[in-house]
Amino acid sequence: MSRYIALRRIQIIVAIMMVLGVFIGAPATQAAPNAQVGIIPTDSISCDDYTIVANSRYDAENNTTRFSYAVTTLADADHDLSHWDLSLETCVAEDDIVGASHDFKFGTDPTTDVSGIKFDIEVLKGDTVNFWFDLAGYWPETMATAAIKASNAFCFKETIGPSCQMPSFYGIAGQKWHDVNGNGSPDNGESFLPGWTIQLQHPTGAISTTVTGDFGYYAFSGLPAGAYTVTEVLQSGWYQTYPAGGKHVIVLPQDETGDGIASDKDFGNHQLGSLNVTKVVDWGEVTPDTGQTFEICVAGPSFSEPNCQIADYDGGTLAWTDLIPGQYTVTETNPGAEWTVAGSGVDVTVPAGGSGSVTVTNSIDQPVYGSILVRKVTVPSDDSTEFPFTFESDGFALKDGESELFGGLVVGTYDIAELVPEGWDLIGVQCVEVQPTLSDDLPTFVYNANGVAVTLGAGDHAMCTFTNTEHIDLPDYDLSGFKWHDENGNGVWDDGEPGLAGWEITLMSGDLVLKTTTAADGSYVFTNLPPGAYTVAETQQPGWTQTFPADKGGKHSVTIADADVTGKSFGNRVPETPLYNLSGFKWEDMDGDGAWDSGEPGLAGWTITLEDEAGATKTTITGAGGAYAFTGL
Repeated sequence: MSRYIALRRIQIIVAIMMVLGVFIGAPATQAAPNAQVGIIPTDSISCDDYTIVANSRYDAENNTTRFSYAVTTLADADHDLSHWDLSLETCVAEDDIVGASHDFKFGTDPTTDVSGIKFDIEVLKGDTVNFWFDLAGYWPETMATAAIKASNAFCFKETIGPSCQMPSFYGIAGQKWHDVNGNGSPDNGESFLPGWTIQLQHPTGAISTTVTGDFGYYAFSGLPAGAYTVTEVLQSGWYQTYPAGGKHVIVLPQDETGDGIASDKDFGNHQLGSLNVTKVVDWGEVTPDTGQTFEICVAGPSFSEPNCQIADYDGGTLAWTDLIPGQYTVTETNPGAEWTVAGSGVDVTVPAGGSGSVTVTNSIDQPVYGSILVRKVTVPSDDSTEFPFTFESDGFALKDGESELFGGLVVGTYDIAELVPEGWDLIGVQCVEVQPTLSDDLPTFVYNANGVAVTLGAGDHAMCTFTNTEHIDLPDYDLSGFKWHDENGNGVWDDGEPGLAGWEITLMSGDLVLKTTTAADGSYVFTNLPPGAYTVAETQQPGWTQTFPADKGGKHSVTIADADVTGKSFGNRVPETPLYNLSGFKWEDMDGDGAWDSGEPGLAGWTITLEDEAGATKTTITGAGGAYAFTGL
């Protein structure tokens, strides 16, 4: 604290004492604590053989006053001390005594005619016994008489005891200052704050208020003994730095210097700041989604966890006020993959009494569109028949050689179906990717009886050809089979091995190409096939190895004569991951050249640690000759 503040407080204390008058002080006869008091000898025994050293102490936490006495019988005394009495003023009642070091009697001792407290405890020659008793509340000191009883005689000594002359009034005072640096201590150059309301809660629960004046000073006077709580009324834009816990708890009387004022009950405050986050939303050429929101979060000294607010689809300014000055981090919760965010994760300084600011900008990524081209082919060609189609819920029609382009398609699945006219057969649907892009999000095709479901990734383009022939009433047959998971890789469909759904199967005969997809049980079927030679193949999927058929390139060559063909199945398995070993040696590099030279021994008993790419570790111990190995990797 500065010399100026200390001097000012001395002036303040003098001033309040002048206002209050003389309201504090012990009786003029009070003895100083710990002082050995005078002796009143008698003709019976010599009081010089006994000493009493006394003191008192007020315990504010428990609101009790302890009077302590060290009683000694000198080694060369004529007699042991058998008991002693302490005179107490008439205002002291037995119920006021809330604790004592030894059993005692309260009242008048008929052998000494002393009224007060009697300790029937011997103090032998050369010994000292410590006695004490506690009184409820605060009790000042006054002179008291101790009666020493030894043998059949007694003598009197002056000591201290509780006084009934209690001070009537006390005071509480302090100052309010601007803690510019927020360190909780008044420093040179920091100003005082007038005009702040200070509250005092009395022992009865009543509340008194005052307002800080020049130099931030406040005072409450004329207070009786008891427990008080002093708090301040915070003003907007400030936060408290002193005292810890935000209040002063005082039990009066507290000050033992005699002025009766509990001073230095000060309050320090630091100005708060604010933070403004400007949210900018760039929708580009996309129609704004009015339901879109953006969550902005702030972390820093004012918050134990991030504090978040919501900005609407068109942005705006979000404000955080009454912030403790310091550094804050502004982040935006991920709004989705379609947004590019600038300004998130930025640190911003909020100054005392000022404002920090940052801008967070969101720009929507322009969508990458795809397309599907639907082509019609007839056998024979150049037919003028119109073939009706549906693309999702939209209908259209194509003749041989015509096509329909559906552009501006976003990521998703699209169903295409042909409504086959009477007199025609749909003999094939084949889809391929066109305008390939370097992307893992490739289009996929799931075929059905009358069309295909095309799934497009971002920017994918596909072409689907529907081939029809005129219906001829010739015998037609089915070709079917299964796709199964050959778990043991033996090329045989064993009991318990499941079918595989969703695999593409292709039927080829000359220019004819038909595709279908295996059902939930792994089955597939091509229907209405005329007699002839066909080839059936599966489309391989990553991570699988074909086990059946094992010859002819993994295909079935089939001739349909006069009956359905069944059992043209395909088996696949997932190969086991190969395992490897890693080994080495631990040696003593005696010459430190980093090479294992002849004569340098291996080191057994060393721990070797292996860490994989996920951070998991294994350990092993080098054996004889320093060898170690990790197996089954």
